[in-house]
Amino acid sequence: CHSLDYIMESSYLFNFLYGNDSSPLRKALLDSKLGKRLCGYGQTYYESLTGFGLHGVNEEDAVKVKDVILDTLKTLADGEVLQKDIDATILACDFANREITRNWGPFALTLLDRAVDAWHYGNNPGEFLLYRKGFEKVKQALKEDSHYTQKLIKKYFLDNRQSAFITVVPDKSFLEERNKKEQNFLSLLTKNLDEEKLNAELNQLHEYQAHKETEEESSCIPNIKPENLEPKANEYPTEETSLKANDGSEVPLFINNENTNGIVYLDLFTPLDTLPLSEYKYIPVFNSVLLDTGWNKKSWDKCIGESSTVCGDFYTELIYSSAGVGKAAEEYFESVKDKNYTKRFYLNFSMKMTVEKAREALKVFAE
Repeated sequence: CHSLDYIMESSYLFNFLYGNDSSPLRKALLDSKLGKRLCGYGQTYYESLTGFGLHGVNEEDAVKVKDVILDTLKTLADGEVLQKDIDATILACDFANREITRNWGPFALTLLDRAVDAWHYGNNPGEFLLYRKGFEKVKQALKEDSHYTQKLIKKYFLDNRQSAFITVVPDKSFLEERNKKEQNFLSLLTKNLDEEKLNAELNQLHEYQAHKETEEESSCIPNIKPENLEPKANEYPTEETSLKANDGSEVPLFINNENTNGIVYLDLFTPLDTLPLSEYKYIPVFNSVLLDTGWNKKSWDKCIGESSTVCGDFYTELIYSSAGVGKAAEEYFESVKDKNYTKRFYLNFSMKMTVEKAREALKVFAE
């Protein structure tokens, strides 16, 4: 957490190498067939921590995984990187910085975490709220230096001596051995325990816990009270209209206009309740693999590579349109029951795209 620039560079580089199945390092590990599934993570503390690897590797093949990772990084650093991979990474990072989502709680806590992390390490808390502004520096560097990505790979990985190759192998005796070590450690602590000192420390702790902060002490902590909040909630009405289908029928269209930081959310609901009951058992599997097998006679990695340059996310989900709860909901559903779109079982195609890429993303959606 040295600076916002450090975080933005690390975020860009991890997404470039590992962001989706067409990303160069991720694809290299998948194509190696050395493991059953991928593992990897990018965490930013005072020092960022990044890992790449595979689960389910034969023990004798472990070094081969390391070789795939290092060889891929060296090839990328010494050669040319594909512009489509750079474009996909920029879009992914822009999405992450624009989109307001829940991450283990309200988005406000995400912003608070960023400010607190900066504060902890002596940085300006306000600066760490400006992720979009910070990432503009990375985008500018990419425009000015065609080898910027290669330089980052060398800086953070190939020239970085602080790395470790870790192999985790199952061991049936692990828990038994760990319990023995814990017992030995506890015995050692008990043997050298100064009970008088321990009791003094406990009394000091209890005294601190029992202390009630004065108003002056409490004022040191930034806070906001319910009465400081605007009690009126914003309303975002839904506009209901329709589109004419190829067969001349009217397809319901619902539009919500609100500030989404330039992100367009599109959902296309296809009713499944017209299928015979005998085919319902295939629906969960169909939903799981529908977008994971490629489309229009193209391979999966080619499709994900194309879609990642124009949209932030593209997925399917199964949804049952319920009647809602409460008198107002009941009245609404009663008023539209003749339109035949409530209380139905749907397969939803969902896509997120930026306003700037909407036309290109819709072409992928249509395909």
